[in-house]
Parts: sequence; C-alpha cells; structure tokens
Amino acid sequence: MTEKILLIGIGCVTMKYAPAALRRAGYEAVVLGNIQQFSGESRTALRTCASHQTDIEDPGSVTSLLAERPEILAGVVAVTSLWDEKFPLVEQAADTHHISGPDRAISLLSQKAVVNRTIPEYCPRGSIIHRRSIADADLTAIAASPSGSVLKPSLSAGALGQAYFPSADVSIDEVRAAIDTSELPDADTQEWIHQERINGDLFSLEGFVEQGAITFLGFSQRMRVGLTEVGNAFPADVSLSPAARQRCRDSVTTLVHRSDLRNGYFHCEYLVAGDESYLIDANIGRIGGGTIVEQIALAYHVDPVEIMEHVVLLPLGRSIRAPSYDSSGPLTQTMAFWYGLESGGTVLGTVPPSDSVCTHTQFAEPGGLVPAIGTSDRAWVGMLTGPYEDAIRDIEHVKIETNSGWVKPFHTRIGG
Repeated sequence: MTEKILLIGIGCVTMKYAPAALRRAGYEAVVLGNIQQFSGESRTALRTCASHQTDIEDPGSVTSLLAERPEILAGVVAVTSLWDEKFPLVEQAADTHHISGPDRAISLLSQKAVVNRTIPEYCPRGSIIHRRSIADADLTAIAASPSGSVLKPSLSAGALGQAYFPSADVSIDEVRAAIDTSELPDADTQEWIHQERINGDLFSLEGFVEQGAITFLGFSQRMRVGLTEVGNAFPADVSLSPAARQRCRDSVTTLVHRSDLRNGYFHCEYLVAGDESYLIDANIGRIGGGTIVEQIALAYHVDPVEIMEHVVLLPLGRSIRAPSYDSSGPLTQTMAFWYGLESGGTVLGTVPPSDSVCTHTQFAEPGGLVPAIGTSDRAWVGMLTGPYEDAIRDIEHVKIETNSGWVKPFHTRIGG
C-alpha cells in the first residue's frame, strides 16, 4: 500500500499542486475539510486523491470523524496542514493515532501569544490577557499609543475575531465585550493579545528552515481593501529600506533560535513604517497563502509542484530534496490580483483572457454569492498570477458574469 499524508486544511491554490507533489515523492494525499469550497482546477486536483467532508473549524468534528471512521487513516503515516492555526489540532491527531506530525515547535508558534513572549522586542507593544482572568489584566502598557489599539485572539485565521479601538486607553469592560462578541467558539479558553495599532504597509517575509538553517526567499507586499487582501507583489525587497529588511530577518533568526525550530516554511507578516518593522503574525510551518506558491515558482523559475513537495514534507522530516532556489541572478518580478466584486453579487461564471500567459485560480463556485470586496477576508471571485506586466495587462480582460450582467473584476495593485 502506498503511504499517505493526511492534510487538515488546505487552500484553493495549493490544492492544485499538493496531490501531484506528494505523488512525486511516493505518497498519496488524503484531504479533510470543506470539500465544497473547491472549484475549477482545485476541484479537479481534489478528485485525484481521497477527501472527506468535515468542519475543520470544529476540532471535535475532526476528532469524531477519525475515531468513527478508522478506514480514513489506513496507510496514513503522517498528518500536517497548510493552515498554521490548525497545527495544534494536527499535533493532537498525530499523538492520538500514533502517526508522525510536524516539528513540535510549529504547534507552539502557531499561537501569537507564544511568539510575542518569545521575541517581544520585535512585536508591537501590548499585553497578553485571558478572558477568565480579565479583571486582573493590565491594559495600561500602551495607553499613550496615538493610533489606537487592536485586540486579537492568540489562535485564529486571518483577522477572525479581531477588534479595533480608536484609543489605546480602553477599559476592561470594552475588552470583555469584544471577546464575548467575537463569535469564536474558544473565546473564553484561549489567550488574547491587546496591542498598539501600527500604521504601516503590510509585508511578509517568505522562506524556510531546514535542519535549523534559514533560507530567506524574499519579501511580499500585499494590498488590502478593508477586510479583504486583494493582491500580492513578489519579490518586493526593494520596497523596504535596508534597515527594515534586516530587522525583519533578525526577528526570524531570533525566533528560530529561541524556539529551536528545526524544519518548516514560514510566512512572517510585518507592518513596516520607514526603518521600523513590527511582526504581527509569524505563520510558522507553512508557505504563504493565496498565490504565493505560484509567485515564488515564477520568480525562481521552479515548478510549483516541486515547491509544494518541499512545503508539505519538510516539517514532517520527510523531505528528500529542496527546490533549486537560485538567487544568483535577478528574480522575475511577479504580481497577483486577488479580485472580486465591488458591490458583491451572485457569480455565474468567470472568463479569463484566452491568450493569457498568467495562471488563474477560480474561487467562486458558479451560482455562489460573493460578498463585496472589503467586507470579508474571503470576498474573492478568483486570483490571477503572472509576471508583473503580463498580470497588469491580463487582469483588465477578465470578465465576470453575475446575476446583474457582465462586470469587470474589482482589483488594485501597488502604485495603482
């Protein structure tokens, strides 16, 4: 029997490559999650491997499924995820079913509170609080911050559960109310971080750790409209000052050293203002989401299947080869548009230009209702990735059929 790798949580873009990547290494993929979320090429790839519908946002559902259906684990030798907030659940599954899981440091570092305690000098000022002992919380550390403050759960996806306050001088009652209305099922059992709000541009540092040695692949710069990330430029190193770049790299080096992380990719997110950078989410153990795997592949002239093989197997200690990331010459500049509908609507179909050299990933299922850009962190119709000039040209020719007729995608880019 071919050995299998269980994946608990994977995005639409990485889904296109993961099954082929694991087969290349002699494994078969088994996917747990919301199978209905996949469409287009992602769904085609999903059909090449075993998959099981379950609500991975509810750890109890995953635990019950694996207990009640042991045949799912037949041949499974390891379990991992492409979503960092799922690593504690992955670790639990590995321990319960006596299969291998990722580097132990990854599960710990998936918690923002752990990262903040490990490298506080690289994070925004703030305090870590717990709902059950909130009366004892000290909220005075950032009372004088001019930009207000943000409250965020230690373990969550994206901006889920976050609350913003116009003033950093907030009361215990305000923080308690924000936690209680967050709608997170574990709101009162996990830690929360109250931090100063940083005004800066959003960058991420991509790379990986192998046997404790760090490889930096470059910086991404992302565009956001409201709650929606709408695009990504890679590499974007030249958009940061040398001092800011070095501070970001130093934060990763310090985190790896202090946590004893040995193997895994990272997608560390920063808010950057001039020469200052602030780590806001470490995202240890996985590659960046959205189109980042495709952009790194384009930039380095590497097959995304090769990258995905390394991404999945590296934290499991099963990687036998790394992609040829050759940075001796200039990298190809890439751009990705994560586009949607300005006012929202029902998507009937999406037509990318037929002569495009870019890669297109469909997110919205035909007939699916998509919220307006800016109102959700999942307001995407599709994603278009390519060399910078090609992507800028081709996004103008994407057409979306909606219940209100044909429309152009809502998008933005660096400098436009």
